[in-house]
Amino acid sequence: MEHVMGAIGKPTTLGKIERWHRTYDVERPSFKTHRQFIKYYNNKRVHISLNYVTSRQVYTGRRSVTHVVR
Repeated sequence: MEHVMGAIGKPTTLGKIERWHRTYDVERPSFKTHRQFIKYYNNKRVHISLNYVTSRQVYTGRRSVTHVVR
């Protein structure tokens, strides 16, 4: 995995980061700890942008993203 910094003047990149923070603010109160939320977000929560699969499924290669919903 490579860490990629959001570039200045690139609203689509920064929009993804801002969306993650919005999701965190809305869904995090349902969990006792930050770590529980992150486990849920990566392993259980399906993502529209990943064609309704989890981040873990894509990362481990168990599911591929063939069509990105926009």
